[in-house]
Amino acid sequence: GEFFEFIELLNTGSSPVDLTGYSIPVVGFTFPSVTVPAGGFLVVARNRAQLLRAYTTLPEEIVVGDYPTALKNGGSTIQLLSSQSAVEFEVAYNDKVPWSPLADGFGSSLELLCPSAAGSFSQAHLWGASPLPMSVDPHQEFGGTPGAPSSHSVCLSAPLPVEKVEINEIMYNAVSQNALEDKHEFIELKSDSLLPVDISHWLLVSAKGVRFMFPPDTILDPGELLVVAKDPVSLNDVYGSGLGTVLGGYEGELGNGGDKLALIDLNLAIVDYVDYDDSFPWPHSADSLGASFNDLPPESPIFSLPIDSYTYKGRSLNRRSSSWMSNIVGNWVDLLPSPGTLSTDPSLAPVIDALGITPLKTQI
Repeated sequence: GEFFEFIELLNTGSSPVDLTGYSIPVVGFTFPSVTVPAGGFLVVARNRAQLLRAYTTLPEEIVVGDYPTALKNGGSTIQLLSSQSAVEFEVAYNDKVPWSPLADGFGSSLELLCPSAAGSFSQAHLWGASPLPMSVDPHQEFGGTPGAPSSHSVCLSAPLPVEKVEINEIMYNAVSQNALEDKHEFIELKSDSLLPVDISHWLLVSAKGVRFMFPPDTILDPGELLVVAKDPVSLNDVYGSGLGTVLGGYEGELGNGGDKLALIDLNLAIVDYVDYDDSFPWPHSADSLGASFNDLPPESPIFSLPIDSYTYKGRSLNRRSSSWMSNIVGNWVDLLPSPGTLSTDPSLAPVIDALGITPLKTQI
């Protein structure tokens, strides 16, 4: 929650810095009489008492607060102003790729990877996500490294390239799933690379608690599909044994009311990311066929089939195009689930995604 927010300062100089009267306007905080030693840290807390309770090894003498205004989850500009209102540091962060979405709801913090960088610090490749909490309930395990060096440090001139592996299908709420756990949900990946891709030890995670690490020697061939299931046995019982490679089970569950789903490589870089929802403009029927048959129009084709045809199935979210960003709602359509098989539904037919127009020459 927002009461565990913090902003960490690092004195990169060789002399102590007196921050008395300095301020961070975006959160409404003015520093008391405090000095940061050379190479030292100072943590500004949204709620000092809560932060110290969560991070039990954090020295309380380097924590100040509280600040009254929470940071915006979707992005904002943070300035450190001197007592004369001169801008000493500025960063405009975001929760959209190329910035790491893992700092927005997954439990990670944004860490400055290259404190010695020249120029603007509002460049996404200068920042990275801290190690992801691996608890099923990420809110019970706190990420970030307040009061300590970043978990990794690297100075890059540009973002590192990522492999072309995409989230291709999401079944997050099957029909008639009355158990405490939704054993029939799954996530399908697809390789869009021209070469085999080693995804060993990559992570597939969600903000609501899905945690899965790919086992050693997991290789995706070009165009290959890979299904990651909550319960592989239950999935095979429903769809049969011809699903190809099925991995799992994973900890936690996908959110039925929406979730943020990320595929992460060994560098903690985002390979693919989807922030789906169960309400407009996202397809409503992917949420257990709309959760209630009363919400469906009488002409729905669902009523022409026995409900047994949909038991533990329903509709899944299917990606339309590899050339479109995965986090665009128009790139997803709800279809009958087809784990391990590329759907041939007409809804996935090629779409126009670019136009080249040459205007007529004006006759003079």
